[in-house]
Amino acid sequence: MAIALTRCPVGFDDATAALRALSFRPITKLAVLGQSIIIENVTGADGTIGVGRVARAAPDGYLLSVGQWSTHVLNGAAYALPYDLLKDFEPVALMATNPLVIVTYKGLPATNLKELIDWLKANPERAAVGIGSMSHRVSAVYFQNLTGARLTLVPYRGAAPAMQDMMAGQIQLMFDQAATSLPLVRAGSRRSMRPDCPDSILRCGQRCGRRVRRREPSSTGLMQPSSRRWPIRPFASG
Repeated sequence: MAIALTRCPVGFDDATAALRALSFRPITKLAVLGQSIIIENVTGADGTIGVGRVARAAPDGYLLSVGQWSTHVLNGAAYALPYDLLKDFEPVALMATNPLVIVTYKGLPATNLKELIDWLKANPERAAVGIGSMSHRVSAVYFQNLTGARLTLVPYRGAAPAMQDMMAGQIQLMFDQAATSLPLVRAGSRRSMRPDCPDSILRCGQRCGRRVRRREPSSTGLMQPSSRRWPIRPFASG
């Protein structure tokens, strides 16, 4: 039995899937399954390669996918996919919710969100932002439209290599998941751009004449291939 991830190792999805696999262990010892669980990292093309592999699999319970709004919503809006996100998958379980946070290289001369926006406007296109998924790209473009800042988008195969470059000062900021960034913020390896008040980013949008809505945290779920495309086969024992 395998769980396919679309991100590089040492990321939030990797840790979440590993914890879920551990929670399955008491079940997998039963004769009805008799299976171990393998975590596979199938990266590339903003997650479409890994998701496509699961979409083509039979819904027999042996191959599952970890997905979030990046792989199972945004990619469908941005790409002509060889699979149908609505018809080719069925949700199994909600695994976690995890908000995105703005984090920066610790050497950047900004300590809060207002100072960051002011510095970015004063230094257009000097700041590079790490893009490890479609959610990072959409967040960066949304931030630019909201604030009027100009960023250079640098693509990566996932958040983990982008984190390494940011800690080395090769890029200046990321729109990253809180679960992976906050431990590094607490350790002093990067900064979190906390607003000067809870509504500051909303007020920034209002000053720019744009309507801004609050976002709920990003959700991560376990998906399986749709049983509507295949006859369901039961688990093999042993």
